[in-house]
Amino acid sequence: MLKFRTALRRYGCVPVASGLMCVSAAFPAYASGSGTAAGIDTMLDLFTKIAAWLWSEVGLFCTFVFGQPLLMLAFAIPFVGLIVNFFLRIFKTA
Repeated sequence: MLKFRTALRRYGCVPVASGLMCVSAAFPAYASGSGTAAGIDTMLDLFTKIAAWLWSEVGLFCTFVFGQPLLMLAFAIPFVGLIVNFFLRIFKTA
């Protein structure tokens, strides 16, 4: 905390102000619907396509894992451990 106070006294608010300006300058490019920058609709469309692709790949991976008993057991052990640990903590405090 002392180093932060010393730096703040020495440099003032220049790092904070310049960081704020850099971040705030990027927002109009994403919010505008026209111009050279892509609009928010284009960005949301891209994120939706990426999320749909990700869910389809996760579905394929889960189908493969559930089809292999040894892999299913290997992936289930940590989850069973987390559930047992959760209940142990609850009943230990009671």
